[in-house]
Amino acid sequence: MATAAVAVLFIEAALAFSAPTGRAHDFDETRRFVLSVEEDRVELLVAYEVRPGRAADALVARFDANHDGLATTALERLARAQTIGPRIRHGVVLEIHAAPRGRGGELPLTLSRLEFPEPPDDAGRRGVAAVALYTAALPRRPTAASPLHLTFRTRGARGEVSLEAQAVAAYRLTAAGVPSRPGDPVLGPLQVRRRMAVDLTVTAVSGPG
Repeated sequence: MATAAVAVLFIEAALAFSAPTGRAHDFDETRRFVLSVEEDRVELLVAYEVRPGRAADALVARFDANHDGLATTALERLARAQTIGPRIRHGVVLEIHAAPRGRGGELPLTLSRLEFPEPPDDAGRRGVAAVALYTAALPRRPTAASPLHLTFRTRGARGEVSLEAQAVAAYRLTAAGVPSRPGDPVLGPLQVRRRMAVDLTVTAVSGPG
């Protein structure tokens, strides 16, 4: 994903968190994953939110030492990152395989960016919001004759999880059991339940195979 595109998604996530919270939720904790397959790497953007309520209050209490509802000091910001950071991708892995739905290894995702936009607010009661970007190098580039197979898997993940996936123009991205829309490069959003796998195939549109 180009740097500008990453910035746009971070801004969109921040705007979504600052919007009124009158919408209905089935879960206190929600995570929106956006998977982008680049020429030689994958990028996984995660928008994380805990709506205002008891769950958010308990999390905020773990880093809000002065009880103002915010992370205003350096120590509080460090404690916030240590508290919220591990929860953002908890129970979610990205695997790579040599064959469709085969056995493969987990891609070692590296956290490259972590931000905390303005959290959702409900009559003065604050929630929790974070946006994180993870990256991983691909072991090789897919071709028309030898595609790459990825699996987005939840292992007892908490809350509500959704996935959108996209690839650069040189690649075609498909998901098993998910119809693709002509002219739409984005798959999803897909609701991903606990202990569920979404199998993706990345194929080169043209070039040597």
